[in-house]
Order: sequence, then structure tokens, then C-alpha cells
Amino acid sequence: MMMEYEANGLHGQAKAQMIDGLLAEHKGEIKWLLVLSSVAELLLLPDYENAILLLIFNFLLWPAAFIDFRYMYLFNRLLYPLFYVGVFAGVVLSIGNIDYILSVVAGSLTLGGSLLLLQFISRGGLGAGDVKYGFAIGIWLCWQQAVAALMVAFMAGGGVALCYMIYLVYRRKPCMGVKLPFGPFLALGAVVSFMYGTELFQKYISLLQYLW
Repeated sequence: MMMEYEANGLHGQAKAQMIDGLLAEHKGEIKWLLVLSSVAELLLLPDYENAILLLIFNFLLWPAAFIDFRYMYLFNRLLYPLFYVGVFAGVVLSIGNIDYILSVVAGSLTLGGSLLLLQFISRGGLGAGDVKYGFAIGIWLCWQQAVAALMVAFMAGGGVALCYMIYLVYRRKPCMGVKLPFGPFLALGAVVSFMYGTELFQKYISLLQYLW
């Protein structure tokens, strides 16, 4: 958490130098994360129509998630490229297709708006960086994929949090006040929903209809 306080106290050139230093320090780890995640995603991709777009998404997505995992902080400088490149890709792909524009806008509002609402309800339990990360990720997804991304992120995050709490109890360590970064789980949900989001959403709706 010290990184969060230090980052909040820095501005402009000082913060830029700090981010450059972190990226340089973890260059090797981030490189391997990008390589391994790209290979895994290509192997799991159901079709290769959007393979190039997925790889671009992947390379913009994971550095921010890695820094959040290590330092519990999502820097705007790492989120802006994800958002702006997503907007550019949306504009290019939506030429002559207004429905596509509406779809990606809805995706951003669904994912980011849901996290913003959760931040308000939790009274700061979710960070502003997570909310901005959600808006940036959502611009790459349609609203159904955004819903699926949230489902995967919360299930993965909840599962890890539960296992971590059990570990702390087993080791007789205090559980209160322990925080986990949510960015990596959002990134995981984003990648899974990019590839399978529509199918996951349909299965979720089918499950709801069955339960009702």
C-alpha cells in the first residue's frame, strides 16, 4: 500500500519517472507475461478472425494489471493507451456500421458504470483506478461481453480471496484489512469475455431463465 500513497503524492514528471522505473524494473516479467498470455489466448481462441485485435488488446491490457498486482495501483498513463487505441479500433471497425459504435460504447458504460456503482456502494472499497480500467476495457467489448467480463472477474477474485483467507486463518494471521488488487481479475475477465463473452452471457441468461 505504500506505493499507493507515494504515487498519489507525485505529479507530472516525477510520476512519469516513477512509472518508467517500474516498467524498466519489471521489463523481463512483463515481457514473459505478454508472451505466455498471447500464446495461451491464440491456442484457446475459437476462431482467428479477431486474432490481431486480441493480441493488440492483450499487449495494452496486461502491463497495467501486472503493476496493480505488484503495487496495488493502476496508473492513468497505462490506462490511456488501452482506452484510446480501443476508441481508434472501434472507429475503424465501425465504418458504415453504427450498431458497432453503439455496441462498444455500451460495453464501456456497462463495465465502467457497474464498477463505478460498486465503488459508490462499497464507499471506496473499489479503487478509482479499477473504475477507469473498467471503462478502458469495456471499449473493446460489447455490453454482453462486458457483463461476462464482470462475472469472470468477480468469480475469479472471490475464489482467490476465499483461498487467501483460508490460508491466513490456517497460518493464524490477521484477515481484517487485507486487500487484493482487482486489476488482474478484470484483465482475466476481459480476455475470457473477448473470446467467449457472448456464449457465457447466453449461458448466464439461460441459467437465470431455468432458475426462475
